[in-house]
Amino acid sequence: MLLRSIFYLYLFAYLTFCYYIAKESKKRRLYEKVNEFSRVYSEIFV
Repeated sequence: MLLRSIFYLYLFAYLTFCYYIAKESKKRRLYEKVNEFSRVYSEIFV
């Protein structure tokens, strides 16, 4: 019983960690796209 609860706790922590990493990488990718767009925009219009 204790082993099962430890396993579920570990699984929950692992899934939370994976979700956090995916969210952060998506945010970083979006930030890089915005950065690239603003650089191209400034090269064209400035």
